[in-house]
Amino acid sequence: MIWVLTVMMWFGAEETRNTYLQEIQFVSEDACQQYLFDNKVTLVDSLLLKFRNIDEMEMQSFEYFCEGKFVGLDEV
Repeated sequence: MIWVLTVMMWFGAEETRNTYLQEIQFVSEDACQQYLFDNKVTLVDSLLLKFRNIDEMEMQSFEYFCEGKFVGLDEV
């Protein structure tokens, strides 16, 4: 299993979007949480720059979390 940092964003009209930061993968949930703690300001700045307004909708809220993903042997 690998861990990826994911952000869930809420926009107007109850629309939600999940974005997986797949270029960053972790071997444990602890490593993912530590990365999030150590880099939160940079992550939030880039998130707001890129996603604050999408399709004429303004982001209302967001939350980062670490998500475990099973990886097939052919993907390792």
